[in-house]
Amino acid sequence: MTETKPIGATTGHYQAVMKDTLIFDSHGYVKRMTDGGFNEQQAETLAAEQGDLLSNLATRRDIETVRDDLEIVKNDLETVKQNMATKDDLKNFATRQDIEVSAQKLKVEMIKWMTWYFLSGLAVMVAVLKLT
Repeated sequence: MTETKPIGATTGHYQAVMKDTLIFDSHGYVKRMTDGGFNEQQAETLAAEQGDLLSNLATRRDIETVRDDLEIVKNDLETVKQNMATKDDLKNFATRQDIEVSAQKLKVEMIKWMTWYFLSGLAVMVAVLKLT
């Protein structure tokens, strides 16, 4: 979208060429400053500084891009927040050490059960052999 305005009109020494582009009329700026009492070196220095300042301005598109990026970050943070564990969740969460201890206890119980099963079978076999 092109939008042109005469230099020196209500926009001063700036000309909006496109929506996100601004052209600084440094010659017109220097002329106006020297007409106002500045010497040429001072006016040129001020014009250079003004140009540097203007080159670092954010455009509407820049601001919209940052706003969009912030919205994405906000949504990502909300997702992370929803997936985070609370202190209560962590209290109920078994650690690796807890799992290893439980596994060892299970092994001991299995060995006890297998030993009891084996001894019971052996006792039945001895009883059957005595009867025969």
